[in-house]
Amino acid sequence: MSQADREWTTEEIRAEAERLAAAERQQFCRDEPEIDDPELWPVLDQCAIHPGLISDFIRSATVNSEADPAAVLGTLVTRLSVEVGRNPSMMIGDGIQHVNLLSGICGPTGIARKGTSAKPVERLFALGNQNYIPARTTPGPLSSGEGLIFAVHDPIEKWEVDKKSGTGQWVTVDPGIEDKRLFVLTEELSSALQAMAREGNTLSSIVRQIFDSGNLEPLTKSSRIKATGAHIGVIGHITIFELNQLLKESEIHNGLVNRFLWFCARRQQIIPFPEPIPDNDLIVFQSEIRDIVAFANRTERISFSADGREVWGEFYPELSESKGGFIGAVLERAPALVLRLAMIFCLVDRTSKITEAQLKTAIMLWRYCEQSARYIFGDKVVRNPLSKKILDMLGQCERLSLTEISNKLDRNFDSSAIKIAIKDLLERNKISAEIIKTPGRPTTFYMVVK
Repeated sequence: MSQADREWTTEEIRAEAERLAAAERQQFCRDEPEIDDPELWPVLDQCAIHPGLISDFIRSATVNSEADPAAVLGTLVTRLSVEVGRNPSMMIGDGIQHVNLLSGICGPTGIARKGTSAKPVERLFALGNQNYIPARTTPGPLSSGEGLIFAVHDPIEKWEVDKKSGTGQWVTVDPGIEDKRLFVLTEELSSALQAMAREGNTLSSIVRQIFDSGNLEPLTKSSRIKATGAHIGVIGHITIFELNQLLKESEIHNGLVNRFLWFCARRQQIIPFPEPIPDNDLIVFQSEIRDIVAFANRTERISFSADGREVWGEFYPELSESKGGFIGAVLERAPALVLRLAMIFCLVDRTSKITEAQLKTAIMLWRYCEQSARYIFGDKVVRNPLSKKILDMLGQCERLSLTEISNKLDRNFDSSAIKIAIKDLLERNKISAEIIKTPGRPTTFYMVVK
């Protein structure tokens, strides 16, 4: 009797049904594309907090507060980057790095206590007296590039002609702003992004110039103001949802977003009756800030110490490696941002040589900002799983042509998808290409970069 003709028992029917169901589940799992785990909320390593003033202040500011230490840290280093001024700088090749920072504090909701993190820093820098004038601060809002320039503008001159003699001369009608330090703390970064989206608005380009050179002069008919040597730092508060809704992709690829340090922030503890930093502690912190600024005013050039140079040489390839795609555009200014953080820590220690310890602290803080950026922008990242598949394939072969790659993929992907994946790998310097002459058309072969 054949297997098909015999009678099946109830137990055999049930067992066969379970076997078929299990086989179907296995096939379904094989057919389903691999799903990436979501990014996890970043964790601030204590090694990212510079010892001394910075760690002592953060501990005092958060011990009886709901503020996130990461948000306090981001606000403090950004505010300090403005206070020390434009004098300290570092030559990198033929370019100059100053220390002023742009930072975004992002929370999951409006109760992330982003504003709470700023209050102790505001108290710290209310340190003016008859012998000391702190950098100016403004709550914004950031609405136009011209408005930002006017806050630190150069003298404005007007050409005037004497009616009797007919001769003319330039006359100063506005003396301008002498102290070019300005700290912008806007709790509505969303309004700035909305302004940037308006046609003709120059805010995005001016903010980028703030980071790059500090020389601001918009090419507009209606405004003839300019600012040279501006030293501006910006902290912007926004929810993660608003940021992803309002941020145009052009602002990512034009370099605005990668000039910012991004800090995830959320309420750390529930404190019904928070307490401020004790006045005695605040006086000590303020005295140290004044000493740091006095040192910065005497310091023109910052450079690496011997051990700092060795560490920079070790970590630079990793920091400068392209991550590819959307997240690569967000993170591609890592070397410049790490250097600026290291320079700030250097000034806090009142030295002009970046040490191994200062640089490693800056790298650890950057890692938190990188993790924050991945969490904040994770849903925007477009991953190309085909790139990894092709890279793994090339790792097992000496070289392959486009046709050979397609054949090894069992022709399951059209040529345009394969070309996009290959371009992604070429841009990230994961593979290289070599054109080989043949009797017919030259053939391009691809191989893994060793």
